[in-house]
Formats: sequence, C-alpha cells, structure tokens
Amino acid sequence: MRNPIPAATRLSAPWPRGNPSSTGGRGKTLYVRRSGRHVPSSRKRRDRGSHMIGRVAEIVNHLTPSERPALIVDISQSLGTLGQAAVSEPLKPAVSIRPSVGAETLTCLDCGFRGKMMRRYLATRHPMTTAKYRTRWGLARDYPMRAPNYSARRAELARATGLGHLRKARGLAVAKR
Repeated sequence: MRNPIPAATRLSAPWPRGNPSSTGGRGKTLYVRRSGRHVPSSRKRRDRGSHMIGRVAEIVNHLTPSERPALIVDISQSLGTLGQAAVSEPLKPAVSIRPSVGAETLTCLDCGFRGKMMRRYLATRHPMTTAKYRTRWGLARDYPMRAPNYSARRAELARATGLGHLRKARGLAVAKR
C-alpha cells in the first residue's frame, strides 16, 4: 500500500524503538500535516482572521468611493458601542399581573402559559427560579406560585390523611422503644 502522505511531511520518531512515550512503546513514524483538517488550532484562528480580512476587502472594493465614508462612520459607531451595556426596553408581560392569578390557574407572565403550579414550569421552559421570576417582573415576595384552589385542596387532603400530626392523635398504635 502506498503512503498517502508526501515524504516532505513525514518525520520519523526521534527516539529509539521501545521508548514508552506517546507512541505506546512502539517505534512509529510521526506525521505532520500542513494542510487540510489537521492544522493546529492557533493556526486555524489566524487563517480565519485572514479569511475575514479577505472577505471585508472584497466587500469594500465593491463599494463606490462615495459609499466608503458612510461605511467607515457606521463601523466607527458600532465599535464605539461595544463596551457599553445594551439599552433594553422594559419588559411587557403576556398578560397583566393582576389577572395572572386566578382561582384555578396561574398565568406565566413570560409566555402566557396557564397552569396550577409555576415553579417546575419556570425551571423547565424558562430556565429560572421563582425568585428570579419575581425579580424580573417586580412581583412581591408573597406572589403565589401555585393556584389558590389547588393549594387549598392539597391542604384539605393533608388534613384528612393526618399529615403533620402524631400517630396517637390518628388512633394508630405507636411502637414503644
């Protein structure tokens, strides 16, 4: 089988056979590829930069001399705003805050989703905690994250099963130690 790599890029290992190194203890021929996919990453970055400069030169050369000053002004303004924080518009909720809390459902202010509980929904659909959600929309700390009727139903169910009470109170025998 003929070696596909030209002899100019083929190097032999500088150590004797059997040296336990990156060759796994076997004497091998090392290859240095000077083109194609196997270029060192630092060289790739330089190639991308020179490619970008070439593309910019192509664009600028297609402009008429009267259009070039406007392009320079646009680029100058863009570079001047790089270090500054972007001016953001105030957030507008999908629904107003007051009707977002209903007896049976809550409505997400980000997207308008209606559900009984918001904590898990916010964590999965809008990766944020309830505290971040409240801060984002300027909500009070006591703003509910569960529908009021859902909370009441769960509390009633807990009282009916005796959760939170000692076993004696429920009439069950308590094992003595």
